[in-house]
Amino acid sequence: MRKEKIINEGMSELQNIKTAIHEIAHATLHDTAIDAPERPDRRTREVQAESIAFTVCQHYGLDTYYSFGYFARWSSGRELAELKSSLEIINCTAAKLIEAIDGHFETKRNRQKDIFSQPLKQTGPPVPIAFENKRTQAETRSEALQETSTGGQAAPFLSTKPPPAAQRI
Repeated sequence: MRKEKIINEGMSELQNIKTAIHEIAHATLHDTAIDAPERPDRRTREVQAESIAFTVCQHYGLDTYYSFGYFARWSSGRELAELKSSLEIINCTAAKLIEAIDGHFETKRNRQKDIFSQPLKQTGPPVPIAFENKRTQAETRSEALQETSTGGQAAPFLSTKPPPAAQRI
C-alpha cells in the first residue's frame, strides 16, 4: 500500500523542507497500526516529529524558530520525564536522517565528479578556431571618454597605455 503526504501550498521553501522532514520522521517512527501498543499518543508523536525536523534543520543551518510554538502546543501539560523519554528516540532518528541526507549529497557529488573527470570524446575532426585582435567595447568607450574630457587630446592620467619609459616615476 502506498501512502502519500501532502504539504500545504503557500508555505516558504524553508517551511516546506522542515515539514517534509517532519513527515518523514512520522513515517520513520510512527508508521504502525493505530491500535499497536508501542504506538505513542498523538501529542508524543508530534513532539518527536517536530523535534527531529528541528534538529535536522539546525544541523544544516536552517532556522526553524517557529518550531518552538509547535513544541509548546503539543508538549503542554507533559511531565519532564515524559519529554526526556523521547530524547533518545529524537537524537537517534535525527542522526539517521542526517546520515541518509549526507549520503545522498555525497552520492550526487561523486556522480558529478565522475562525469567531469572523464575525457570528452571527440566526434569529428578538430575544428580550427581563429582569434582576432579586436579592441573591446570597454576600451573604445574609455578612449572616447578621454577624448571628450580633454577636448580631443588624450589625458595622460586617463590613459590605458603605460607612459613612455622616460616619463615613468
